Amino acid sequence: MPDTPTATTDVSYELAAELAANLYTTEQVLDRFELEPDQLKHILRTPHFKEVYRNAKIIWCGTDNVKERIRAKSALLLEDSILPIYALIHNESLPAPARIEAFAKLVAIADMQPTRQDAAPSADRFVLNISVGEEHQKVVIDAEPAVPLPCPPSFAMLD
Repeated sequence: MPDTPTATTDVSYELAAELAANLYTTEQVLDRFELEPDQLKHILRTPHFKEVYRNAKIIWCGTDNVKERIRAKSALLLEDSILPIYALIHNESLPAPARIEAFAKLVAIADMQPTRQDAAPSADRFVLNISVGEEHQKVVIDAEPAVPLPCPPSFAMLD
C-alpha cells in the first residue's frame, strides 16, 4: 500500500467491523486490507478508529443482534469462497457436472435473496407450543434467554 491509510477513510469502518467480528488472524487482516503491521498499528492507535471500533463492537455484541451476527459471519466467510468457486468453474480438469454445480452455487450466492428461513424467530427469543390431553389444550411459553449470549473476544492487537 503506497500511502499509510488514515483512520478517517472508509477502510476504517470495514476494518473495525471485521476486527469486532474477530473472525480472522492478524495475518489475514493484513492481507485482506493490504496493510503492513506498522500501518495497522498506526490505524489502531488513532482516537477516531478506537471510537469506530468501540461502536462496531457494541453493535456486533448486542444480544438483539444474534441473527444479524450469524448472517454477517456467514457473509464474510461466503465472500471468501467466491474466488475458489470461480476457479472450480474454470478448472477444465474437473468433469463438466462438477463445474456446472460450482456455477449453480455461484449463481445462488450472487442472488442472496431472503428466504422463508428469514421469517423464523430470532435465536435470542423462542416460543414453545405444547398440546396437552385429548382436548389439545394449548400451553404457550414465550421466553428469552436468562443469560446474555457471549461475544467474541476483542481483536488481539487492540488489547
